[in-house]
Amino acid sequence: MKTEDVLLFPLCVFPKEIQQIIADTHRDLNFPVNYIAASLFFAVSLAIGTTRRLSAKKGWNTKCIMFMSLLGQPGAVKTHPIVFALAPFAELDKGTLLKYEQELEEYRKSPIEKRPAKPKARQFIVKDITIEGLAKVQKDNPHGICVLSDELKGWVANFNRYRKSGGDQEQWLSLYNGGSIVCNRKSQDDITFLPESFVDVIGGLQPGVLANLFKGEMTENGFLYRILFVNNSSEDEPVLWSDDDLPSDAEAIWRNFIMKILSICGYYEPKPTLELHFSVEAWSYIRDWQNAKEIELTDNGSDSAIAIFRKIQEYALRFCIVIHSIREASDEISDVSTVDVKTVILATVLADYFFDTAKDVYAYIIEGGENPDKFFELLNRLNTEFTTKQALIIGEQMGLSRRTIFRYLDVKPDDPFLRKLKHGHYEKKD
Repeated sequence: MKTEDVLLFPLCVFPKEIQQIIADTHRDLNFPVNYIAASLFFAVSLAIGTTRRLSAKKGWNTKCIMFMSLLGQPGAVKTHPIVFALAPFAELDKGTLLKYEQELEEYRKSPIEKRPAKPKARQFIVKDITIEGLAKVQKDNPHGICVLSDELKGWVANFNRYRKSGGDQEQWLSLYNGGSIVCNRKSQDDITFLPESFVDVIGGLQPGVLANLFKGEMTENGFLYRILFVNNSSEDEPVLWSDDDLPSDAEAIWRNFIMKILSICGYYEPKPTLELHFSVEAWSYIRDWQNAKEIELTDNGSDSAIAIFRKIQEYALRFCIVIHSIREASDEISDVSTVDVKTVILATVLADYFFDTAKDVYAYIIEGGENPDKFFELLNRLNTEFTTKQALIIGEQMGLSRRTIFRYLDVKPDDPFLRKLKHGHYEKKD
């Protein structure tokens, strides 16, 4: 893996046993490191759900809700890491939904006057679903749920499938903050109201749709800045099949880890929501990190960079909840209600990764996906023969995003300007 060419997810947020799973799935299943690492981190967020919240200070509380997108071309192995990470939840869903179907059948067969309460379907994962359906599922599953979309383009496109007023997008803005859900579209007598929510979202996205998908209102109202983008840590590597099988205990280790998170968070035996607080040292560290970054960007950053960071700094608090719980499950901490400085350091490292990735993505969106003048300027600065690494260095000096540079190097056989000599090596045509 050419670590100098890509932004790498900081694996230090995981214990050694989870880092080993990441290494094994990358080696044996071709999972890009960033994809599987981010998916595992996301899965811990889902396991925590509403059971924990962080009180940064009085009146300032947050949950660990995440909207996450794995960016990559078709065939970039985006879906499989997500499926692996969410497998423990899919297994739980299979059991609880089979039980629900049996209970529902018994409910329907019983005499009306003797019917018990209507059974509720317990589940973590939902797919293609409307806001009305989401509200019902969340009401029956207060621990928290996840919207899984193979392609997030469909998730965004479906926001206003049933109305033109933009209401679904407003609901999702509220869901990002764990806010209330109100649905009363069918009739005045059919209202679903939840005072609070926990809905995670994860899926893949192709870079080519970014510019058209996130334009206009989607950027202006800040929705775009609420998505954590994950780049492909193996984008410039060949995808080679391996003779090796994934170690037999890898899936079991991950399943047991998630089950431990669920256990300590009260999924099996419900507990009151645990309110986390920073230690004095931890608060000082994250405050100084935020203030230093804010001052730096105010003095030298673009408006978009400032907007990006102001959402990433919110995510840094959410990352604290997840990392604190990971460390608790790994028996690293004794005070379960206090977030210490090590957790905060790891959370800010992860926040910096997502900030850098986001800047890359937003630069690509702002460029509109096409900028021929920049392409020809890059060509003029490169030697007749050059490598991916050389193009990245010069392109970034020009202010181009990595995503844009990789798109320029997506050379087709009939490309009039470039010829691909071999993997990672190119030649300019006369």
